[in-house]
Amino acid sequence: MGLRPTRNDESLCHPEPFAVTLSEAKGLQFARSQGKLREGSAVLVRSELMQILRCAQNDNLSRERSESAQDDSHFHFHGWAAGPWTLETTGCRASIRFEHTGMNITTVIFDFGYVLSLPPQASDYQNLASLAGIDANAFADVYWGQRADYDRGTIDGLTYWRRVAEAAGVEVTSTQISSLIAADVAIWMRANPVMMEWVRALKNRGLKIAVLSNMPIEISTHMRRYAPWFKDFDYVCFSAEVRLAKPEAAIFQACLEAVGSKPAECLFIDDRADNVEAARALGMLAVRFVSVEELARDVRRYNLRVPLDAT
Repeated sequence: MGLRPTRNDESLCHPEPFAVTLSEAKGLQFARSQGKLREGSAVLVRSELMQILRCAQNDNLSRERSESAQDDSHFHFHGWAAGPWTLETTGCRASIRFEHTGMNITTVIFDFGYVLSLPPQASDYQNLASLAGIDANAFADVYWGQRADYDRGTIDGLTYWRRVAEAAGVEVTSTQISSLIAADVAIWMRANPVMMEWVRALKNRGLKIAVLSNMPIEISTHMRRYAPWFKDFDYVCFSAEVRLAKPEAAIFQACLEAVGSKPAECLFIDDRADNVEAARALGMLAVRFVSVEELARDVRRYNLRVPLDAT
């Protein structure tokens, strides 16, 4: 069995033995449960699961599959060559996503909400619900359900909050809307200090740092005027300002052009799976943010310094 590239990338094969990172090992529950894998760990190529993983001529990767391996397993290999790859095999099915660690990452692009910002608390939604006269139990659904056009910049805050109220079956005054916009802005101004410290550490290492975020115009305008962290970024792209929104390819391409980086040189970090997949489809490296601790495990494969509180 062997691997073939799905596109004509130049081989970046390492001549020396190397380690393999088996990350996102959720598809290898059977192996981890037997104590054979540690999620996110770098292990030498020896176990019942994989006996041989080596560089071969013509961009081939050879692997012996043990009796303990199961069909439909998902392996995530790192450290060898360009990808993605398709596994050609008989008698078993396995999908492989391969990313080499030898590439030169020059740029890290962050989502803002839930990644660089602290997440909204239940009390935040309760406060907004109270200001709008909407039942707190139903508020989050109407708040996010009407958000897409507001993020894209095709409507302003006045229209957005009127839509939220209409969806909830209430009416709001202009005075209420002014209070709602101010309270909404305040929620998203709370940056995560651990992540911001990591941003500065990456920048001090010479990396370009950018923000690519779906953000309404009232919030982005306030951030540009008052957020102290803006000076730490080489480029900040907010969706409403360019009338585009993730996961559309155009907003990623606009960001890449602005920072002057090739997709393969960029690591994109976002909390939404659809945005992560959109970045990968353009050739960017991408990590889904779940927590600072998981992010630290994920970025080690790219030889990046980890967030300071997660070491």
